[in-house]
Amino acid sequence: METKKIISQIALGLAVIGFGAGASAFTNKEVRQSGIYKYYNTAGSSDASDRSRYEFHADDDMCTPLPANVCSEEWDLGDNAPQPAEGSNPPASASLVENSEQIGSFNP
Repeated sequence: METKKIISQIALGLAVIGFGAGASAFTNKEVRQSGIYKYYNTAGSSDASDRSRYEFHADDDMCTPLPANVCSEEWDLGDNAPQPAEGSNPPASASLVENSEQIGSFNP
């Protein structure tokens, strides 16, 4: 009788864990709280004061290895900032994240 009680408690515990894991699969969404996004340098030279040289692209791998070129840099748009529109430039309120440059060449 004691063994049956222990087995039923273990089964109940596993069912609760399984239910929790299954339910979280439908409720967990990636939430970006930092507001930091990668913008690609489409002009080939890095001049952070000229935001028109940088474009946002959701694809995270648009750089090909080439020495001496800055392919992308990260910009901080502020906490809980929504994802930028495809092809948009960093807004005036954004700040460049130090040491975030990726060396290479922009390859759309």
